[in-house]
Amino acid sequence: MHRFVRRAHRLVTASVFTLVLFATSVQGVAAADAPNSCAGATTGSALNTWISGAIETGSDADWYRFTTSASGYALMTLGDLPKNYRLDLYNSSCTLITGSNRSGVVYEEILRSLAAGRYYLRVAPTSSSTYSPTAYVIKFRTPSNSVQVLSSAAWTDSSGYLHIPGEVLNNTAERRRFVKITATYYNSANQVLATDFTYTTVGTVNSRQRAAFELWSTKPTGYHHYKLSVSSSVTSVAPVGNLALVGGVNYTDPYIGRHFVGEVTNKNSFVVDFVQVVQTLYNARGGVFHTDYTFTDPYTLASGQTAPFDVWTERYVGTNRYIYSLEGTR
Repeated sequence: MHRFVRRAHRLVTASVFTLVLFATSVQGVAAADAPNSCAGATTGSALNTWISGAIETGSDADWYRFTTSASGYALMTLGDLPKNYRLDLYNSSCTLITGSNRSGVVYEEILRSLAAGRYYLRVAPTSSSTYSPTAYVIKFRTPSNSVQVLSSAAWTDSSGYLHIPGEVLNNTAERRRFVKITATYYNSANQVLATDFTYTTVGTVNSRQRAAFELWSTKPTGYHHYKLSVSSSVTSVAPVGNLALVGGVNYTDPYIGRHFVGEVTNKNSFVVDFVQVVQTLYNARGGVFHTDYTFTDPYTLASGQTAPFDVWTERYVGTNRYIYSLEGTR
């Protein structure tokens, strides 16, 4: 059962517009206190692994040392924040490269191309009052140079359908389209029960960009776990931008759930058809746990025209951050 059907038209894709909804965090217990200085971080930390820590005073700062063996893009995430902390990346000389400092207890994230070598991550409070003994988690990931599933989750609805929402990262230098996600379902003995597939919610995924997907299927008898694989095609056709989104005042009703509302303006000099608003919801560790979409009303926008949208969902509890992506056809 495939929710997102790609249309054989030229795509018009706009930049992502980001908003924070409900800032939630996960309670945890910290590991041993990390070094308080770059020079003190003499022991390397594991790559691709969640590591816990805590900021226990307003003057505390935790430093982590990581070593990469090959050049490429690295994804660094600071999650489960009990307070407003920031994440900073330093080189081997302890010189600041870049940082992430979102408002509130929203997870922090850095995606950056790095040469092979030694790097440091610093976790620090944003003020003298933002500290807590509750644990945060940090991860330094080295994704492969491929189109890959960055995160996914599984849940079963009241009708018995199995849902797998997630997000694909195009970690290649090429633009990709027809990004297909195939799920293989297994029983507890690791025997294949069934397969199914879907496509990303946007038709073209630019280099180093992400796209959400959600696959749902009839849950196979004996289902225990799943595995995902990705395929795609290289395309030279660049999506056209200039669709602008402004968020409105979101609200909850007792029947449908949460409404995420706003307006989209076509800032192109031409008509854009089937203007779609895709929403992706993230948990406190930056993992996707739900995605949904709607169309503007009307869905065809003349040059300069503005139209409202309303994306609604029952599955929003636990949202730490959400983003919108826009797509249309020309």
